[in-house]
Amino acid sequence: MGFIASGADSSLFIYKHGDQVVYLIVYVDDIILTASTTTVLRHVIDQLRQAFALKDLGELHFFLRVQVRRDAMGFYLNQAQYTEDILERAGMANCRPASTPVEAKPKLSTTDGELASDSTFHHGIKISATPSIALKVYSDADWAGCPDTRRSMFGYCIFLGDSLVSWSSKRQTTVSRSSAETEYRAVANAAAECCWLRNLLQELHVVIDKATMIYCDNVSVVYLSENPTS
Repeated sequence: MGFIASGADSSLFIYKHGDQVVYLIVYVDDIILTASTTTVLRHVIDQLRQAFALKDLGELHFFLRVQVRRDAMGFYLNQAQYTEDILERAGMANCRPASTPVEAKPKLSTTDGELASDSTFHHGIKISATPSIALKVYSDADWAGCPDTRRSMFGYCIFLGDSLVSWSSKRQTTVSRSSAETEYRAVANAAAECCWLRNLLQELHVVIDKATMIYCDNVSVVYLSENPTS
């Protein structure tokens, strides 16, 4: 069988012939394999066993800190166990949960309802020409949020339809001199992730023919993104 290496992800290999599709992911000595039919899947496993010593572990349940849960409707990915492990190491496993990490009541309002709160996302930045939305992104940053380094914390979450497919929260590598700079860096990282995801989905034969909209809560960043001049 002739697998083609993915241009978006070096660990992904794709085989497509007619209506037969096989996806193979390799990470060190672990392999995730899925195919369009069970017959094709078993054929690929038999072919691999002729070249490598393999152990079939059955259905996927946990891989790279991501849990896979299955039911009659399909399968769901989550990082619940990974989150619990982090809370345990931080001594916060018994802390009381909060319904939301942000304020529930809006601080600001306008007559047209465009801006309802400084902690939500209302402004959009397109990174492709078509006007519709299929891949949605929410980006935010906390300027100088780290008290030790004065570096900013930033994060984003990306939705494909109603499904969360990519997320990140980390400290920026440089010190930003303004909140606008911090937010712009966060949006830039989110946009880079979107470009990678769109390329990956295209290789997976998932058609994304609509624009990706990135939401942020900084008006200066929106204006700068629409007119990136000094």
